Amino acid sequence: MQSERHLLIDGHNVLHAWEDSRVLMKTSAESARAHVISAGVLIHDYENIRVSIVFDGKGGEIGIEHPGRDAGCSVLYAPASMTADDLIEQMVGASERSQDYVVATGDRMERETVEALGAECVSPSFLEEWVVRCRSRQSAAVSRRARNQDQDWQNPLPL
Repeated sequence: MQSERHLLIDGHNVLHAWEDSRVLMKTSAESARAHVISAGVLIHDYENIRVSIVFDGKGGEIGIEHPGRDAGCSVLYAPASMTADDLIEQMVGASERSQDYVVATGDRMERETVEALGAECVSPSFLEEWVVRCRSRQSAAVSRRARNQDQDWQNPLPL
């Protein structure tokens, strides 16, 4: 069962705050975005919380993509008439339980606004550390599973 918590990642803000993404941005904006999106998917999968990565968009309405199999993880593109910050603030402000939101951004004004609305904020560096912890847990789980499978497949017959 998925937690009530909802992590909103200010996509471009985080992308420009992380060194790995900035390096990727020099050759491919799409690769840099994919890097941030994969981090959001990882947190969703290992923390079992809803995650939305929000980017500035260009269309007439909100664009929504689901990078994984679960609708609890989404990539949102704000319409041209608003910024990603505006969309994040509207999502938190319209919620009956704004305290369930965690917003990852380094933008001081956005932090002040969503905190005033009742959400929690974390910095891009905190988010990056969160990703590292999830990646470490993922690696440990894969290692455990491999050891268990090796034990399951051992031949019990003396050869």
